[in-house]
Amino acid sequence: MQTEQFLQARLFYLTITEVARSEYVRLPGNFQKFESTLLDHSFSKDAIAECCDYLERYKDVFQGTVYQSALIDFNSHWDWYSRKLADFVAFARNHVASPTLSGNHKKAFENVGYKSITDQLNIFQAASGVEFNLGENDLGNLKEMSLMRNLGLHNRWEVDREYLRRSASTNLTEGELRIFEKDELLSWHASLIRVLNETANVVAIKYSTAPDYP
Repeated sequence: MQTEQFLQARLFYLTITEVARSEYVRLPGNFQKFESTLLDHSFSKDAIAECCDYLERYKDVFQGTVYQSALIDFNSHWDWYSRKLADFVAFARNHVASPTLSGNHKKAFENVGYKSITDQLNIFQAASGVEFNLGENDLGNLKEMSLMRNLGLHNRWEVDREYLRRSASTNLTEGELRIFEKDELLSWHASLIRVLNETANVVAIKYSTAPDYP
């Protein structure tokens, strides 16, 4: 529930930030007020002009910064949730009959926090003996969201060979910027919420007879 609340709050924060920003710059004289504030915070006019030039030069990268930040946050909140879920499953397996794990399956479960989202889902199913009712569209969205997070953190949103190898996107070339808009971000968010609820409910039902989790 907390993870879902964080995801909803992050999306709402994105919305009010975008609206507030667009409404602010439309008001007469506000850009001059903004420039004056920067000057009061030790910026010089030359530094402001130089930075504005850089923003214009690389606007294709920076114009999606608000959405990119939200995407990385979505992944981070999932990372927190998946670690908590793994800890709970490891505890509950000691009290409720569950599949025996050995070899690669045991190692995968022990390192589930380092796997991709779709791999994590398979690992949780194998460790719990449950089956998540997830659509291909949601699974595809989560896979792309995870790939995009790695692309943003490690390659400045530039498409690389690893992304091309694993992504379902077919209209991109190596070195090209992977741009996404609000609609795609909202689609990822919706899939993340559905998968969050499905995994939490199914695992909770499976281990409903386990003792209270410490």
